[in-house]
Amino acid sequence: MAKLSDELKWSAQNGDLENLKLACDKPDFDINGTDSNGRQLIHCAADYGQKEILDYLISSKKANVNAVDKHGNTPLLNAVFEGHTLCVKFLLDKNADKSMKGPGDVTAYEAAESDDIKNLLK
Repeated sequence: MAKLSDELKWSAQNGDLENLKLACDKPDFDINGTDSNGRQLIHCAADYGQKEILDYLISSKKANVNAVDKHGNTPLLNAVFEGHTLCVKFLLDKNADKSMKGPGDVTAYEAAESDDIKNLLK
């Protein structure tokens, strides 16, 4: 599996869709590339609430909406942990598995702190 570059992670975390698209169009791009924590671009985007980046990665690049990093986190869990309601809704609309458990054997619903997110996960 390819190594995820810091530049790509920065683009995903900061919503730099134009730069991300340029990198993703290169022949050696691997949508499943990971950093040292097993995180893919989709994890980074979800963690930072970048819905537009998530849409691009899932719709255009076929990123795995249920990808699991080495700690057991999925993009949905990342969005829940950080309270990104719009990303949670988007990921659920893209068939994210809300029953998958993350670190500590916790579900997304159990990890949710806001009522809005809990209502989406019911």
